[in-house]
Formats: sequence, structure tokens, C-alpha cells
Amino acid sequence: GSYLMGDLPLAMMAWGHAPSEDHADAIDTLIAANIDHPARELMWGAPGSLLAAALMHRRTGDERWAVLFRRLAVRLREQLEWSERHACHFWSQDLYGRHFRFLDAVHGFVATASALIQGRHLLADDDWAEWQRCIERTVSRTALREAGRASWPVEIDELPDAKQKWLMQFCHGSPGFVICLAHLPGHALDDLLLEAGEATWAAGPL
Repeated sequence: GSYLMGDLPLAMMAWGHAPSEDHADAIDTLIAANIDHPARELMWGAPGSLLAAALMHRRTGDERWAVLFRRLAVRLREQLEWSERHACHFWSQDLYGRHFRFLDAVHGFVATASALIQGRHLLADDDWAEWQRCIERTVSRTALREAGRASWPVEIDELPDAKQKWLMQFCHGSPGFVICLAHLPGHALDDLLLEAGEATWAAGPL
């Protein structure tokens, strides 16, 4: 049921090629079965299924996808954890036999935020307002800012030291944050994301 590593994208392509109730039912089943996946990230877990539900609703307007989107969003909210150091929420990921606390744009927090942003119109106003506050708080409180530039550590609560990897790519670092949060409504993160863009420009090609 995963969005990038499983049967879900194949089922969605089959539906796109020849829309039918059978193909839609297959997508529905795959998404519903992925709600409690322990990865909690875009490639394998529920966030990817969340994005799939948003995309299917965009194409069809069918309420079944809105219902699935809301079920996934509720479960993800239940799974949020709290960082005492940063006073914000995050998700942990169970991947390949290890546990991580990624913030990034594939496995981490902002990838899930991007899927929520894509389907925010499917949520009640109060629910989306709560998600937006959560996203803004985590992104702003985990940012590392210096000389008009900003980036993020690979994992939350990772202490800066000489051994830390400072990555500047889509899946870790500023570029992914800018892309995933580009459609976040409001202006609370604008200055921070502009600084992230400056950091990306200064770093140059990967």
C-alpha cells in the first residue's frame, strides 16, 4: 500500500489509464490498509497514502477519498510525538529495522506536512488551523539560522557537532523544505523559507 515503494502507484496508474470502480476499490483498499504503517513517512507509510487520497479526490471529487484523507490525518495526529528540546511535535519513523526522527522532505516531517497541505480543503477549518500551527511551530523551532541563511538538521534533537552531516538536497536540508512548504497558506514562514532559499543558492548544485 505504500505510495512510492508498493502497489498503490501502480493501481493509481491503472485507474488513470482506464477509470473503473474495480480500480478505485483496489486503491481504496490499499490506502485503508496502510493507515497504521509504522514508517510514518512518504515512501512507505501513511503520509504517502494521505497524498494519494488527496490526489484521487482532486481527480474525481468522490467523497470516499475525502473520508480516507481525514481518517489518515486523524491517525497521524494521534501518532505525533513531542520534543522537549524544541517544544514542538514530530513523527518517528520505523524504517529498515531502525528508528529515526527525520524532519526532511522524503522520510520526515515536512513530507507529511506537504501531503496535509495538498488536502487541507478536505479538513474542517478548526482541524486545518491546528495542523497549520503544528507545522509552523515545528519548522520554525527546528531551523538553524545564520547570516541570513537557514537549514535544518537531518533529525530532530540532533545536536550540532563536527560529526554531523550538513546536507543540502531535496531529501535533507533547505531545498526540500522550500518545495514542500511552498503552498502553505499565510506568511508565518515566508522569511524563514526565503533564508532557506538563500542557503540553497549559496550552496550551489548538489
